[in-house]
Amino acid sequence: MAMTTLPRALAALGLCLAVSGCADGLTDPPEALKPLAERLGLYTEPSRFEASRAEIAATGIDAPLLRVVAREPVAQSAGYLLAQTTGGLDTYTANDGSLLFLRSGLLQGTIGFRQDLDGASVAPVAAALDGGAARYDRLLRHRAGDGPLYERMVACTLTPEGAEQIVILGRRHATTRHVERCVAPAIDPAGRRLAFENLYWTEAGRLRASEQWVSEGVGRLRIEQVLP
Repeated sequence: MAMTTLPRALAALGLCLAVSGCADGLTDPPEALKPLAERLGLYTEPSRFEASRAEIAATGIDAPLLRVVAREPVAQSAGYLLAQTTGGLDTYTANDGSLLFLRSGLLQGTIGFRQDLDGASVAPVAAALDGGAARYDRLLRHRAGDGPLYERMVACTLTPEGAEQIVILGRRHATTRHVERCVAPAIDPAGRRLAFENLYWTEAGRLRASEQWVSEGVGRLRIEQVLP
C-alpha cells in the first residue's frame, strides 16, 4: 500500500493513546512472517494482491490474512497478516510498515496511510451488527499533518439490507449486507460537513468483508477476511 512518510515513533504513540492496547514500537511485520509474505508476493508496490487460494496454501501461511483494497490515490490491493492481538485489538501488518488496528473486524485505527485514522469508537457498530437497525453516535480522531489530534462526533444509522453472495479470492460467502451512514452535526471551519457511508457483510455472526472510511485523504478501504 502507498504510505506517507511519518515519524513512526510519534505515529505509533499517537495511535496507541487513541485506541489503547497496541504494543509499543510495533511498526514492522514480524520476521517470521516476512519469508511467507515475500514468497507469495503480498507486498509488491504498486500492489496487486490477487493470489489464488492454492498459491496461499503452498506458502504455508496459516495466520489470519486480509486482502485490503484502497482506491486513493490509485487503485491497489495488498495482503495484511495478523501480527498480534492485545486486549481484543488485532494488529494487521504489511511489509511496508503500514498497520491496521481492528476490533471484531471494525477499523479502529491505521498507521502509514496518506491520512491516518488515529482512533474510532466501534462498540456501537458491533452492537448494531448483532442487533439490527440502530442509531448511535461515533467519535473519530484524526491528526492534521504532524499536529495535534482533533476529534469529531458523527451521528450514524445502521440498516440491514438483506442477503448477498460475495466472492473473496474465488470462494463464495453467503452474507448479510449492512449499510452505515454517518454525518457530522456541525460544519467544519472550511465550510464542509463530514459525511460517509460504510458497508459491512456479516457471515454466521462474523464480519467477512467491509468497506470502511478512514479519512478524507484515504476514503474507504475494502477489507476482506481471506483466512480463516
